[in-house]
Amino acid sequence: MEIRSAGGNLPTSPVPQQSQPQDKLARTISMLPEQTATSPASQMQGTPAAGGAQPSRNEVEESVATLNQFIKSLNNPMLFSIDDDTGKTVVKIVDSSTQEVIKQIPSEEILSIAKALDKLKGLFIEQKA
Repeated sequence: MEIRSAGGNLPTSPVPQQSQPQDKLARTISMLPEQTATSPASQMQGTPAAGGAQPSRNEVEESVATLNQFIKSLNNPMLFSIDDDTGKTVVKIVDSSTQEVIKQIPSEEILSIAKALDKLKGLFIEQKA
């Protein structure tokens, strides 16, 4: 009876795995130009980092259009837009065949809460005065 090592039958190079949609999205995001890091608080308040000037609405709309053209050329399901009521940038993952929104960041609920808080903000100030 002879005992042999089973290691001789194993492949020497790694077996390629089929890429998942998440892998494709991660590669796409890694190809985007890096931006300077800002604190989450400044991103939420919409204040620019390092004391820079706030971009105008037209500049933001042009940037969003450019981003959408770039993403579309990669056959990526992401869509960037600006919420009309809050002025915040919204990222949507859209099914290209049905145009159904799969994921939205920030969500519709968060946007509606932000709109309600903006309306209430004026009431709180008026009541104190």
